Amino acid sequence: DVTCPVHILHGTKDRIIPFRFSEDLAREQPGKVILHPVEGASHNNLLRFPAYFRALESMLNEAVP
Repeated sequence: DVTCPVHILHGTKDRIIPFRFSEDLAREQPGKVILHPVEGASHNNLLRFPAYFRALESMLNEAVP
């Protein structure tokens, strides 16, 4: 029932929640679920990767007209 875009930021090396779960969600709802892979990141270290901050900035800029 969610009508707004859903963004998922997920580390590709996550051993707690497999990255493929996010890939599956994005594949099931194309255009609605946007996956932002953070290459090399695991479950609790996204803040160490510049790609995480680039994805956040991209999402925020998208929301501002």
